[in-house]
Amino acid sequence: YNEFFTAIFRHGLCKLELYKNLKNAYKAGDKAYLEKAANVILPEAIAAFDKMYELFKADWKRDYKILDIMMYTHDFGGARLRMLDAVETINDYLNGKADCIEELEAEIISGINKSWQTPKNYISNFE
Repeated sequence: YNEFFTAIFRHGLCKLELYKNLKNAYKAGDKAYLEKAANVILPEAIAAFDKMYELFKADWKRDYKILDIMMYTHDFGGARLRMLDAVETINDYLNGKADCIEELEAEIISGINKSWQTPKNYISNFE
């Protein structure tokens, strides 16, 4: 299981890196970071995701019927394709094929439900 959790954390760290920096870099016009995101960070995230799925599938085959994995295959496949789309979208912007990255233009609405912003408050909602 150590290898599985290593893959999960590697993938999560890549996504955290993007979450923290991608929008700010885009808004600041930092094309070097966008290039790094498309050519280094996202491919690392995809590789970790692929490893995670490979290990998940091996565990599943050992413990369950292989046909039951189909619902997870759709989820994993969709998430992987979304990462590939992100690489393509960033590269299209960097290569002048797109004037902007629409997903990064949108403002995130904050403060909709402030009681869910901390783990303590989240847990207390279920007590």
